[in-house]
Amino acid sequence: MTSSSDGVVTATLDPTTASVKLSVNWHTLHPTPSYVAITVFRTANGTTDVVRGMDSILAPGGVLNGIDHEAPLGVACTYSATENTPSTGAVLYTSTTATVTIAAPSPVAWLKHLMMPKLSQQVSINVMPTGDLDIQQGVFAQAGEEFPNVVQDVRQGETGTLGVKVTTLVQLTAMRALMKAAGPYLLQMPGYNEDDRYLAIGRISAPRVTWKPDDPRRNYLMEFTEVDRPPTFGATVSIPGRTLDDSLVAYPLVSNRSASTVIAKSA
Repeated sequence: MTSSSDGVVTATLDPTTASVKLSVNWHTLHPTPSYVAITVFRTANGTTDVVRGMDSILAPGGVLNGIDHEAPLGVACTYSATENTPSTGAVLYTSTTATVTIAAPSPVAWLKHLMMPKLSQQVSINVMPTGDLDIQQGVFAQAGEEFPNVVQDVRQGETGTLGVKVTTLVQLTAMRALMKAAGPYLLQMPGYNEDDRYLAIGRISAPRVTWKPDDPRRNYLMEFTEVDRPPTFGATVSIPGRTLDDSLVAYPLVSNRSASTVIAKSA
């Protein structure tokens, strides 16, 4: 556990879910109105992001608790908070910082569920993501021309298959629970020199390693599509490079879609 020098922000590592528990208490620094809006920021690898679920949250007495379940592994994460006027969003105060580092597991990785952190699991990768990068393009041949005209969209995110090895009954039970919960998922595997990525997982197969009835070992094979970081829980997610102008219904008609439509949707 570490706290900012002004005592406003406290960050505590939770190794069971590879996350950071955050506590913000402006009341320790100065008296606050009945309600203030609090925003918590994380800075890591030179990038600053708002912690999910802690963006302009109304907090009685200036006290707020939350969890950062998306903090990168193996790098220093620095947290700070602002106290804002609820009506205008004007920043009243900015705290000093608290810094923690979540250990990067090796050679295992973390497969996390954003909406239900308790389902997140350390996993052993036995099939690396294949990393196919597709692109939408049209090829138009012209009479009298050697080469066709080619029209391309932006390169899409990765698609492919991810393999996870399960060796115990406890792991098998945990993986079944994790896969039953609709994504998107966060895959963190810094030990493999891979960037964090958000996945929508489609078809899953889990063949047995042997035919022994009591053998819990499985080789999970998961077909995935890389998606953008969902802005909020339950929001639609998109292939990187696409737009978020998706239909508002779960199963739209073809006429509701366009060439730049979101093609992945979280539960």
